[in-house]
Amino acid sequence: MTDVSIIVPVYNSERFLERCVNSVLAQDFRDFELLLIDDGSQDHSAAICDSFSKIDARVQSIRIEHGGVSRARNTGLERATGRYVMFVDSDDEMSPTGLSDLMAGDEDFIVGGMLRKMGTAQELYVPDGPKAYTNKEKCSFLDDYLCSSVFFDGPCHKLFRRSLIKEFHIRFDERLSYAEDKLFVNTFICHASTFRVIDKVAYIQIKREGSLCGDITSDRHVAQLLLFLPPYVSNVERLRNDSPCKATQSLYHQEVVARYIYRILNIFKTKVCSTQTKDNVAYICKLLVADNCPPEKIEGKYVVYAYHISKCLGWRGLYAFMKVYNCFRTTGGALS
Repeated sequence: MTDVSIIVPVYNSERFLERCVNSVLAQDFRDFELLLIDDGSQDHSAAICDSFSKIDARVQSIRIEHGGVSRARNTGLERATGRYVMFVDSDDEMSPTGLSDLMAGDEDFIVGGMLRKMGTAQELYVPDGPKAYTNKEKCSFLDDYLCSSVFFDGPCHKLFRRSLIKEFHIRFDERLSYAEDKLFVNTFICHASTFRVIDKVAYIQIKREGSLCGDITSDRHVAQLLLFLPPYVSNVERLRNDSPCKATQSLYHQEVVARYIYRILNIFKTKVCSTQTKDNVAYICKLLVADNCPPEKIEGKYVVYAYHISKCLGWRGLYAFMKVYNCFRTTGGALS
């Protein structure tokens, strides 16, 4: 068994792929396997993957039909043999000592620092470490990092103990094209017992022009959020019950409601959406009613009214409010 399985989903990445793979092969920590999962690329990415597999026995080139990044990562998980799993995006890079820094411990979940580059701008995200947390200190770890999205929203610059992934069959949700990585990380955290943070940059994320997700105001985005929220809410509730602490108690309002439900409400405020069905509004109402933190005025009158109507009148009142608002909005007299 190798120490680390590094999984790289590849799709039409010929411009960046060689630099990414070379940064992995240049690691001063040598005991790893590199799984290049070509997700039906239409450029020369598959050939590049094959060429690396021929010159380094640690590299496996695996081709699958195009099915999205989640399916590619899941394919890698099925093929992985390492004690740990790490994910690297094909347009990013690893720092030269990234693996050796991360392998300083033997915890279930190990998080390193990340350098984010976008053009000439750089942002550094490094844990306040180094520090290890035992199972009895899980709440301390969650209080320190759970509400910091950069450490929990994505799977890169982290090591995951593969035996836990295998035991609890943790996978990326292939229905999702948004927040599937956040869901994976948070599901893993529910099952992990020991944790370590490393105060060194292990990963270099490169944000290129046009790479940022712009589809966050559409009907399709609402549909994705409504697929994502039930399993994510389940994770949040499990963390709140199993590890009661300040972070897990605030997570429901901060993430489920203030980050995602308010986003849905603001999309509904600006346009008529096919996702504004009775069932979906009832679900949104349920999540609002369970929240004991009223929105602040800065969230806008629509969100404030939606919250209080849900509390007082239930989903039918919320649904009626939305329908009346849709008519009111078209006359030019909508709430801010």
